Amino acid sequence: MVYVELEEKTLMEHMEKLALEESWDVEEDSQTNILSSGMQVFLIIRRSLERCSALTKNQTLFNLFKVFQKILKAYATKLYAKLPKGGTGIEAAATGMVGQIKTSDKDERLICYIVNTAEYCHKTSGELAENVSKIVNPQFADRIDMSEVQDEFTAVITKELITLVHGIESKFDSEMAAMTRVPWGTLESIPCIFLGPRFYLNIFKCKHISETGAQQMLLDTQSVKTSLLEVPALGKQSSASTGYSKFVSREMSKAEALLKGLKRSEQQNILDDYLKRGIGALESAIIPLKEEIVARVAALGRDAATTGIR
Repeated sequence: MVYVELEEKTLMEHMEKLALEESWDVEEDSQTNILSSGMQVFLIIRRSLERCSALTKNQTLFNLFKVFQKILKAYATKLYAKLPKGGTGIEAAATGMVGQIKTSDKDERLICYIVNTAEYCHKTSGELAENVSKIVNPQFADRIDMSEVQDEFTAVITKELITLVHGIESKFDSEMAAMTRVPWGTLESIPCIFLGPRFYLNIFKCKHISETGAQQMLLDTQSVKTSLLEVPALGKQSSASTGYSKFVSREMSKAEALLKGLKRSEQQNILDDYLKRGIGALESAIIPLKEEIVARVAALGRDAATTGIR
């Protein structure tokens, strides 16, 4: 136990030092887009594992593995602590409650780096568990698990992305207010108007939307969707993750469906489809939606599901 306690003390001190000395930025020529401290934490853990496994592969190694879990959870807390603050507080932003948070371009870059780092830690934690399970005495192998640690990093990712969205949304407050003042009912031509990501809810505040107005909003929807899909580029990622792309497409499709229903050319098609398929089609559409929500919550992890997206 003395050996394990000493290793825990040493590892925790190293992790604290790494977090303290972290620049919370990534060099322009970096190929990883991952914070240095994230990679260094796993380096010191691997060295500790090598030292211990050279001496024993029994209870002591298993106890040391539990120390690794504690160190990684502490590092996840460090990442979350760097969540940009502002507005009515980070909890309002992270939980989706009413409130605003202002983020600078630097904040947005930092969030992207933290998300990249948390994804790296999530993946590498799993790989670490696999390696330890192969080294430790077989009687302990089934108890080697990093799922709780991975849940911590999943929660960090969720909270950071929600904050990023809230920060970007706050930059379009004036556009949102301007949207409700546009005479959508009498619009005869389609000017170039850019709307923020909250325009879906604002549609309900706009009265007397003509078919031309609905067409303009559809164009705005495409513009906003394109902008949101380009957000990962802030973290110098070559492309958006599949989950993020699907989320953006799903959310934007809500506005598209609503606006298409306002176009006379689409109304008859919608009515014909409803009459053809009947209420059964509506019921069959609800079940997959519920399954999708459950699957999404499960994928986010326990903590993310309870404190993240609402």
